[in-house]
Amino acid sequence: MKTCLGLTGGIATGKSTALRFLQENVSGIEIFDADEAVQVLLNSPRIIEELGKLFGPNVLTVDEKLDRKEMRELVFSKEHERRKLEAFLHPKVRKQCLVKRQKWLTKDSSTLFVADVPLLFEAELDFVQDMNLVVATSSSTQRSRLRRRSRFDYE
Repeated sequence: MKTCLGLTGGIATGKSTALRFLQENVSGIEIFDADEAVQVLLNSPRIIEELGKLFGPNVLTVDEKLDRKEMRELVFSKEHERRKLEAFLHPKVRKQCLVKRQKWLTKDSSTLFVADVPLLFEAELDFVQDMNLVVATSSSTQRSRLRRRSRFDYE
């Protein structure tokens, strides 16, 4: 029997640990990583060109690469710009997930498909999963992990 699982949770809640646990304990697992899919998209010349058209030339460097710092500042300072970026990227990520899921369905050797999608519910990235696993922790543990991992100070 094949099972399709959505894995989600907030930043620094333990999603990677949960995924690693599944990989170590379930043979024949197939993984889709939404964060990785986004990074691949953001390195694609075609996508970068489209982002330049959508957000203006300030999000591009002189050598036509994505200026990630400029893009971050734009989308995190203006909610409508963040929503515009999400409306552009999320359908592409969902499509990649559906394609990978479809390929997984044809494999006899794999019984579990896990899509690691941090914004699974927020972005409505349903991909016809059987169930979802939401990873959570206390807010104090989450803040502590985030400070340690990203070297953030308390503020």
